[in-house]
Amino acid sequence: MGSLIFGFVAAEILHQPISPKWEITLFYLVLVTALLVTEMRSRTARIAVFILALISLFLFSQSRYYIVLAFFIVTIIHVFIFTGAFILHGAIRSRSGSGILSLVVFVMCAAAFFFYVPETSSHAVGAYVRNSYRSFTL
Repeated sequence: MGSLIFGFVAAEILHQPISPKWEITLFYLVLVTALLVTEMRSRTARIAVFILALISLFLFSQSRYYIVLAFFIVTIIHVFIFTGAFILHGAIRSRSGSGILSLVVFVMCAAAFFFYVPETSSHAVGAYVRNSYRSFTL
């Protein structure tokens, strides 16, 4: 909650928006803190993991791919993993064959993303789209 308030005050009241890199870092610290509070019992372990997370975030934030990777983790990967987990949980809990089948279809759709290459000979990407994605090139 503190990171949300910090971001709001900086952007809306002080008119000094925070860089996306630091917003993402604050978001990850919230996730790490939630994990520490809910899963770790030892105070020493909590402090050690929190310090390790701070150091890791500082080191990773220096990479030019930090923001792109962070947005993927926060959106696509996060949603994908939790969707799969909810399907699995529901299938196991209800002992449903159709639930397991839906999980298999879910995994196959995800795998198809990596293995299926649609034919592109009949479609050309326009200049607007190429310019929009130029910042993602290496």
